[in-house]
Amino acid sequence: MENFWEIVKEHRWRVILYLSVLLFLYLLFAYLVPSVKELLQLEHAIRENNRRIQEVEEWQEKSVLLKAHNRKLKKQLDQLLFNYRQPFQVSAIMSFLNQAAEKSGIDFLTIKPQKKKVYKRHQTLPIQLEINACYHSLARFINNLETSSILIKIERLRIFSQSMVSNQLRVEMTISVYYQEHSDEAND
Repeated sequence: MENFWEIVKEHRWRVILYLSVLLFLYLLFAYLVPSVKELLQLEHAIRENNRRIQEVEEWQEKSVLLKAHNRKLKKQLDQLLFNYRQPFQVSAIMSFLNQAAEKSGIDFLTIKPQKKKVYKRHQTLPIQLEINACYHSLARFINNLETSSILIKIERLRIFSQSMVSNQLRVEMTISVYYQEHSDEAND
């Protein structure tokens, strides 16, 4: 045992160095490595939370965009449906059809409103038309119906030629005018 202590005394700086290295390695693996591991886990958790926050912000942005798009679609739907503030009047539709006919240069032979059809969210008013017109006037009339703010669907269209040499056509057409009936209950 004396040899041991003599060797230690002789090489005490080396022994101190070895013991210091061992102590350093012990501290490193016992305290520092777990602390670093915890810091890395904490950093990963922070990054994951930041990613989730970014996802939430993106969802909120998408939600705002979708709500704006929804409002835009509702406005477009209101434009498509023939929406008067007063109760729906057949005379207003007839007036519109007459104006479209005058702009197009066609002549009505008959205009016969039919019984309205009631659906859950809207109503339709079918109208049978009999028209005298040339091909181009008929095309302008249909274009006027298409470009109006009133939603009109051509249900049936039959075109007859008056004669082989005439450019005049006789047209039988059934259209449906789509609209919403306003009521006091709908406003409440």
